[in-house]
Amino acid sequence: MTPASLVLLAGGLLASSDAPNSATKIELDGLQGTWNAVRVEADGKPLPEDVIQGWTLTVDGAKYSLHEKDRTLEGVLKIDPLTTPRAIDAVQTAGPDKGKTLWGIYRLEGDRLQMCFVNPDRHVRPKEFTTGGADGGQSLYVFKRASKK
Repeated sequence: MTPASLVLLAGGLLASSDAPNSATKIELDGLQGTWNAVRVEADGKPLPEDVIQGWTLTVDGAKYSLHEKDRTLEGVLKIDPLTTPRAIDAVQTAGPDKGKTLWGIYRLEGDRLQMCFVNPDRHVRPKEFTTGGADGGQSLYVFKRASKK
């Protein structure tokens, strides 16, 4: 193989490996900022509005923090915008579930973000934005953008 063909081959490999990274970066950029919870559902039942009032999600780079009334969950987001539905994993870096990964899906439509996650000990990604009833083991979060970063 000639040096020129090696350069072309390497360039082609780099270009193909950049495509998913570019899509991920663009999508992650869209998640940046602060989001207010407008609906949270667990095991088929919505949490009362007064319970979720004041809950915020902040995304800074790949880091996230979910501020509830009396606790904060922190971690790192890993997304795959090339799957259907789009995949999101939340790796918790603090708290009782430190080191555990929540497998999920997400949908970003303008200033509205939906995320559905399975409980930390389950290793099956949700297929729909539902909680599956009493034994579904999933949580659904709906956020409205408060501010962009």
